[in-house]
Formats: sequence, structure tokens, C-alpha cells
Amino acid sequence: DVCSSDLALIRENANLITSLTGQYQDKVNETILRGYTLNKSADEIKDEIEALQKSVLARGKLIAKDQSNKINNAIQRIRLTELGITRVMWDHGSAFRFEPRESHIHATGTVFNLLDGCLTDVERHQSTQYPKSYP
Repeated sequence: DVCSSDLALIRENANLITSLTGQYQDKVNETILRGYTLNKSADEIKDEIEALQKSVLARGKLIAKDQSNKINNAIQRIRLTELGITRVMWDHGSAFRFEPRESHIHATGTVFNLLDGCLTDVERHQSTQYPKSYP
């Protein structure tokens, strides 16, 4: 059932984002304590916390984008499998990654079983792109 699979994937991947809050709070506490211990001014501590906030927000955006991509691809894999489509051709798209993996670029055009994933280098990956064609 695609709906229950969708919900399970969303819950699992949302946990990565929600854990950022606790990590951020821990780092803020550490920054304040370290600043106090090192006799830093309130402005110095504030600047460190603001820099920390920017890095946590950037990480949150990256995780959200990555996890959304994984969820969309897993749902696509489920839907194709339900339609009986199991053989697909790897089509690397570089829209998501700034520095795409060389092995993924070289795998372009490889026909593979959707259920097994495509072997790229040492790693076994499920299709990370929508299939370009159906052999």
C-alpha cells in the first residue's frame, strides 16, 4: 500500500530534521558555558550563537532537500513496482547535487532491476532518478 509506505518514509526521514533542535540547543548551551568560562563578552557569545544558528539552518535545509528527494524516489520506486515495471535505465540528474558522484554519472544508461538497485562502484543504490526509459 503506497499510502502506508509514504507515511513510514516521511516519519523516518522527519526524525533527522527534528533531531536538529536538540543538537542546536546543546551547542548553544556549550557556547554559552564556554563563553562564560573564557570570560567572553555577551556580544562575542551572541555572535557565536548567530553563526551557529546560520550553520544549523543551512544543515536543516540540506537535510530537508535530501530527505524529500529520497522520499520522492522511494515512492516512485513503489509506484513503478506496483505497475509491474522492474527494469529501468539509470539516468543521472545533476539538479540535486553540487558535486555529483562520478560513479553515478558513469552509470547513466545502465539497465538494472529496480528491486535490486544499480551497482555503482562499491555501493548498491536504488535508482536515485526517475527512469529515462523502460527496456
